[in-house]
Amino acid sequence: MSPPLGFMKLNVDGAMKCYGSSGGIGGANGALIVESISSGPPILAELLALKFGLLLFGSRSECKLSRLIVECDCKIVLDWISNPSLYMSLVEEVVSLGATRSSIFRWIPKNSNLQADILAKKRKNNRGRAK
Repeated sequence: MSPPLGFMKLNVDGAMKCYGSSGGIGGANGALIVESISSGPPILAELLALKFGLLLFGSRSECKLSRLIVECDCKIVLDWISNPSLYMSLVEEVVSLGATRSSIFRWIPKNSNLQADILAKKRKNNRGRAK
């Protein structure tokens, strides 16, 4: 769908081969944008696609007088943009609490985290009931 008069539209997407592997970002705003990115989580690819697209948009002289409609298929990223403080204070608190104990944060596959997963699901299922 074409944007309304006075607007330009930027569609972006990020993709990873698999979690933590290499990936790419792409977009379109009258021209195709394609870049390779290094490893990271899929959400990083989405954020980088938005950043790269916005930087490219801002650098083009024909875009200076236009407003922009940005489209992205990652609802989480759009929620973070709409409400940047949504989880930022919680993340800062976790980092601070971890720093007081010189903690190391590591990602592990879901199948290696079964005990915590079982406990979380048990608590979720007992929600609202007396302990």
